[in-house]
Amino acid sequence: MANNFTENSNLSWQLSAYLQGNWSQQFENLTDTLTQQIIAVNATRLRLPTVNTLLTTLKRAFSLVKEWAGIGVMFSMMLLAIFVCLWCLCRIRKSQKSQAAMLVQAFAAVEAGQSPQAWLSMLTDKYMSVLPLLSE
Repeated sequence: MANNFTENSNLSWQLSAYLQGNWSQQFENLTDTLTQQIIAVNATRLRLPTVNTLLTTLKRAFSLVKEWAGIGVMFSMMLLAIFVCLWCLCRIRKSQKSQAAMLVQAFAAVEAGQSPQAWLSMLTDKYMSVLPLLSE
């Protein structure tokens, strides 16, 4: 069987040239070769696309889309969780800085001979407002 269409075309041209000349064994071989190639091409079966094949292809494509969408949603959820964790850490850090500043003020008040109760009451007020939320 010929490997490509160019070779088949060349064989067809050779056949035309032989038809113009005398009948020979080479011409006989060439017609046999072309006949076998024509039979091979005609015997080739093609699968006709059917509705079932189309539906199967669409199901596979939709399945892939669902998988990638699931991966995208999972990635988005992970990013959201990371963002929430960072936001909570920033709030905790801000609260710690505020509490540290109040303690410094309370110690400064003690060193100055004043009562640190105002600063300490601010700390306890903050903790008391948070404690009911934590106990639920």
